[in-house]
Amino acid sequence: MRPNLTMDRNDELYFKNEKFVGENPINESLNIAPLESTSLQNVINVWLINMTGQIVLRHQFGSGPNIPSIPTNKLPAGPYILRIDSENDIQIVKVIKI
Repeated sequence: MRPNLTMDRNDELYFKNEKFVGENPINESLNIAPLESTSLQNVINVWLINMTGQIVLRHQFGSGPNIPSIPTNKLPAGPYILRIDSENDIQIVKVIKI
């Protein structure tokens, strides 16, 4: 499924797919959150992959309502693939690091 890209009241672009929402582009940190209708009961794996296929970040989180910010300040600017593995589901979104 292709995520929706939407502008919010502050003119910030964010992505919204079936289970998660987050800012796009990203800057100093990657902030994603489950949508209200999504309950996270299992471990979540978050991967950030560059355009050459190299995994540049990988974080694993336990269940709960919040996913902590992931620092991205040391990554170079450019396009990345964000992969979120959760509860027998995989969500993939293209994000831009500025």
